[in-house]
Amino acid sequence: MAPVANQPTAIASTSIERGGSIQFESTALPNDMVDDMTTMTPTLHYAASGTELWDNSWIASSDLVGSGGNARYVQTIDAPLNAEVGDYDIRVRWVDAGGQYGDWLLSESAFELRNALPTVLNSDHSQYAGIPTVKVETQERVSILGLVHDAETPLSMLQVDSNSPEFIEWDSSSLELVVEFDEVIRDSQGNPIPQGMFVTVDDGDDSNSGMMMFNVVENGAPRWAPIPSQSFEEGGSASIGLTEYLSDTDDNGYPVPVSGLTLEILENSNEDLVEVSVSGHTLSVSALDDDSTGSSDLTLRASDGVKSSDTVITFHVLNVNDAPRMDMTGIEEFTVEIGDRITLELLDRMMDIDDPDEEIWASAMTFVPGAAQYNPITGVLTMAWEESGTEVVTVTLEDRHGDANAYMITITVVDDMPLFWGTDMVATFSVTEYGSNPSVSIQNIGQHVLSDIRVTWTVCNSITGICHSSGVSHNLGPFIVHPVSGEGLGVGDYVTLSIEGEDEDGFDRVTEEQYRVYATEPEEVIEEPEEESSETKSSGIGSMMSAGLLALGLLLATALVLALAVALRRQGIESESAIDYAPVVSDEDEPYSSDLTAEVPPPPPMTPPLPPEGLPPGWTMEQWHYYGAEYLRRRG
Repeated sequence: MAPVANQPTAIASTSIERGGSIQFESTALPNDMVDDMTTMTPTLHYAASGTELWDNSWIASSDLVGSGGNARYVQTIDAPLNAEVGDYDIRVRWVDAGGQYGDWLLSESAFELRNALPTVLNSDHSQYAGIPTVKVETQERVSILGLVHDAETPLSMLQVDSNSPEFIEWDSSSLELVVEFDEVIRDSQGNPIPQGMFVTVDDGDDSNSGMMMFNVVENGAPRWAPIPSQSFEEGGSASIGLTEYLSDTDDNGYPVPVSGLTLEILENSNEDLVEVSVSGHTLSVSALDDDSTGSSDLTLRASDGVKSSDTVITFHVLNVNDAPRMDMTGIEEFTVEIGDRITLELLDRMMDIDDPDEEIWASAMTFVPGAAQYNPITGVLTMAWEESGTEVVTVTLEDRHGDANAYMITITVVDDMPLFWGTDMVATFSVTEYGSNPSVSIQNIGQHVLSDIRVTWTVCNSITGICHSSGVSHNLGPFIVHPVSGEGLGVGDYVTLSIEGEDEDGFDRVTEEQYRVYATEPEEVIEEPEEESSETKSSGIGSMMSAGLLALGLLLATALVLALAVALRRQGIESESAIDYAPVVSDEDEPYSSDLTAEVPPPPPMTPPLPPEGLPPGWTMEQWHYYGAEYLRRRG
């Protein structure tokens, strides 16, 4: 009887790629008690499933292996690269030594033929060329020979792509990848470690992905180590040395000193917050004002003259509670008169950059109790003083955190304000000669506009020390100075002027010193001899002067004689009261009783001498006569 075939069994996976191999083990039953596995021969066919186009050209070998009960045939199928992919059926039949053929045994979908996927090679593949080396921050071209493999598709027909940022492009004409890595990754000992890039390879039918590894080394450009964020308080500044964060290499990757590197600032992301400067390897950052807070990213570049690299440092300006503030513009100093009341609106001048303005607690203090009062509801500060001097009002602003600021307002309290001769007022006399009644004009050359003007003039005599005439003008003139004698200015006379008025700000202003002008002797005019009339006039004037001097001399002599007579009379009376002369009176002696009892003319008035500045403002000569001595006693 003919042999009976058993079902062939695949030794490995029943799914192979084109260009791959698959093996089947076959056995049969001899059925005649004569043949065994050594005397029977199998025949194996394959065909695409369902086509029944049987063929055996892919059968590479059919070998008997084993012996005895373990004997079997191993048949190898090598699929060509151009074979159709899909499922394949196989059939097998046996023939014994007597030439008897058994029936075909069909095995449907015995194996699958797949497309050969492209492969990203690694160290597990024999074709692997090793890890390529590229420079950091440099576009490098890397051949894929030994990095990518496809059993059935030429490499130039593959499509290579990647979503990694390091992948630039695939050049199929040169079989090169263009890549660029941004940094060198180092291990804990500072040695560079390989970096991977995930790539996808497509042969037109299927695609495959894998990790492609690269050794990334320095390119000779300066390098930055990570720099931690920096911070400082509002209104402050900070500096940081950057040398420790820098490194540099040559083109071969060997370290070189960083002292030759130069730094520059490329960008300040918040120029309204901080200002930045760099000196050498030191970066300095300072706040633009005392209140702003936030952060700024600073981009810096390190350069060795050929290559450069950049980094970003973040600076934070931290908020610190600020005490409330007050705008003191225009209220730092005041000048007021005694009794005048000042009111200042402070509410709109207060501010707190950190908290609501409504939470500011304000208070005012001065050395004079009650002179300064602040109303926290209306925000009005009221001030008034009853004595002249310099006063200081301290306004304190405090927030809910207990932080406070104090502001001082200086108040000058005056009775009246000064006017100065020469800088504020200039007086002009039409004439100052003896016997004249001068016309006076006063010019305001200062910056103050005066109203309610009162000009007080007096005429005093420097010889007698008596002020004998005075008057008031309610304007700056011209006005006439009339001495009470009716004969004009006399010898030794002088005129004083004092001015009172109210300026444009409502302050009373007074000349602190009296303006004084002395009467002068007329200038003697020498006339030509032929003009008789001129000689006559000159002679008359000379006679008047001589007469005046003579009268003055007689007056002084009379006063002296009277003083001597009074003194002698008092001495004689005292002598008579002490000694009795009756017994020794000679008849021949000339009697003096009538002369001694004769009426003596009264002495001139005993008026106190005027002070150097003249009659006090507002006084009359009559008042001076009675109260001048008391005024001098109190003043002195």
